[in-house]
Amino acid sequence: MKHISISLMVAVIGSFLLVTSGCGSDSYTLARSILGDDLITPEEIMRSRDGVSYTRQQRSQFRETIPPKEVLEWGRDNGYMLVAGPGRPMSLLEIRELNRDYFYAQGRAWYEEFAFSQEKKVGPEWIMLRKEPAPRTFSKHWNDQLGTLTQNEAPATAVEVVWGLTTYKAVRDVYLLSSRIFTRTDDMVLSRRVNLGHFDEDGLRLNNDRDGTRDGLFGLSPVRKL
Repeated sequence: MKHISISLMVAVIGSFLLVTSGCGSDSYTLARSILGDDLITPEEIMRSRDGVSYTRQQRSQFRETIPPKEVLEWGRDNGYMLVAGPGRPMSLLEIRELNRDYFYAQGRAWYEEFAFSQEKKVGPEWIMLRKEPAPRTFSKHWNDQLGTLTQNEAPATAVEVVWGLTTYKAVRDVYLLSSRIFTRTDDMVLSRRVNLGHFDEDGLRLNNDRDGTRDGLFGLSPVRKL
């Protein structure tokens, strides 16, 4: 009896440590209680995005690297999602091939010839992305928008935003950046900044503009540094 009791106690203590540290099989329970539908796990992505898969080791790694409670609460309070990146590194153009209906241009698009759509990639790691631009970032030029970021935030790349928006749509069936608004990104083409948004049933629009433009349609949806 003593042996059984001690073993049971060890198991209970071990489970408690896993939960409180944010690791192990119950790590998503804590994250889900904080973020709700704004947490998107590898398992959900595999069920919703054909062509995306994760190894058992990768799924375990995601559970072990879930951000701590205070970061999750900060994300919730500031309008962020936490989404697992794809199981293999993918470029914007590779993400587009998962479902072309998510993109406005069905034929050849202007951005295909530029490096940002071909070479920059997202991979198997957590991405914490703001779901909508902060209201204070509209009608500002680029440098002023950067000035609104905290030390824990950074401008998102186009591929990060594309992965986040299209995955949220695939898993949650919700269009983000759907109200004719755009977010600027960290990517440039021919001295013009890439922006994207107005994501609806016609697809996600990708455009570019000058850094000095002050437009009520252009905001900034950054990523949280993890």
